[in-house]
Amino acid sequence: MERTTEILIIEDDRAEADLILEMLSDIRKEQFSVHHVDYLAKGLELMKDRSFDCILVDLGLPDSRGLESALSVRRQDPKVPIVVLTVLNDEESALSSLQLDIQDYLIKGEINAAVLTRAIRYARQRKAVMEELREANNELEASTIRWHMTCDSL
Repeated sequence: MERTTEILIIEDDRAEADLILEMLSDIRKEQFSVHHVDYLAKGLELMKDRSFDCILVDLGLPDSRGLESALSVRRQDPKVPIVVLTVLNDEESALSSLQLDIQDYLIKGEINAAVLTRAIRYARQRKAVMEELREANNELEASTIRWHMTCDSL
């Protein structure tokens, strides 16, 4: 049996959070442990004590607005995959979020269990690939520096 996927939902609309919880509980192929908070500050505090496999963050929170909410989560844990939840169907914001290393952008009225599960799975995979690429790039840079230092000393 696969391990449980730890999800944090940062969403101030209780009905929306309950809908997401219900969707995740309907999925039989994966086990989710879902934690919900209604303020960004509460989510960031919870992230200090535990790690999550994916974080779903609303862009319209009482204590934070827009992509800054997702960026605050990113600063707290740069390695966690983030999926943005929003009511805005704005392609420019969606592209901006992807450029900021946010793994997905979901429009609340268009989410169903299949879309949500796929977004979480793909977000985790994309983030893992990006981390591997970042590590490989760092190793390459370090090797290049060592090579140049060796050549300079000859």
